[in-house]
Amino acid sequence: MNNFNQKAVLNCVSANFGYYPAQIDITTEHFSVSTLPTLIESINAVTNNFGMLKDWIYPGAQEVITLGAGVSKMPYSARVFGMPKTHTLHLYGRHEKKDIEFVVWILSFFLGMRLTTSEAGFLDSTSTKPNKLVDFVLHKSGPQAAIQVALNFIHSNKGDTISLKRIAAIVHALFIAQNPQNLSFERFQYLYMSLDGCFASLWEAGDKRKPKHSMRIKWMCDKFNMPVPPWAGEQSLIASLRNESFHEAIFFGQPLGFSSLLDSPDHPIPQNLTLQMEALICRLLIAILGVKDQAYITSPINSREMHALTIQLT
Repeated sequence: MNNFNQKAVLNCVSANFGYYPAQIDITTEHFSVSTLPTLIESINAVTNNFGMLKDWIYPGAQEVITLGAGVSKMPYSARVFGMPKTHTLHLYGRHEKKDIEFVVWILSFFLGMRLTTSEAGFLDSTSTKPNKLVDFVLHKSGPQAAIQVALNFIHSNKGDTISLKRIAAIVHALFIAQNPQNLSFERFQYLYMSLDGCFASLWEAGDKRKPKHSMRIKWMCDKFNMPVPPWAGEQSLIASLRNESFHEAIFFGQPLGFSSLLDSPDHPIPQNLTLQMEALICRLLIAILGVKDQAYITSPINSREMHALTIQLT
């Protein structure tokens, strides 16, 4: 602490967050992260939890406290649940609680797993393994650079609360879309919402004439010199899927829940459409946050390949 500006330290906001199964210990002039001494205990608790399956954890049956009858387990699953806190984040200077929450959202994105400061900040399931929810791994950079990206975005959008909430919503929709228990239409809808959030984040400073849904993905790709996916070009097939799904409760010609992408092998939309949507969201969000790794931003989205991402702050 001796190297810190003492006034900045006095204006500190802090919060515990988790769950992240590895040490992070960083000290800078503007922020610090420290690993809680209970990290190993927390990892063991999660690893041995009855709700663990293939690097995902589920909350189990909903429990209800009934007066005079104790705790009863319901025949349905809980939806919202908590995870152990593993680290502490301090922000120094003029920051608010919403800033620290935003930083944790961005750190979640760059580390590829959901982190939260909330007591019960997880919905339905969450990955317990880093890098599982994105298609990149930080290269020549790490959590320190990711946190600085978040702080730079806060500074650039000072007083604009909705922009911070929108970025958090994009990340959350991207993450909950990947719940292994989702049906195809659920995964598609969450991912399209995330793409809509990307467009809204970019449009506020955009042209006066807003493009139709069928042209919005192409508009975003053109903005960052990204290849336009075949399913999002001039004859945007994804937009028609979106309209039927959101407005008519139809997905691939059937009521919601009765069809999937795999049911239509001859459909012009690729069977790995949602995988490509996830990859596209990752690239758009990287660009929106101001990271200048053009090699990653313009890389192909039609494979399961993991990419190296370098955070360049200058």
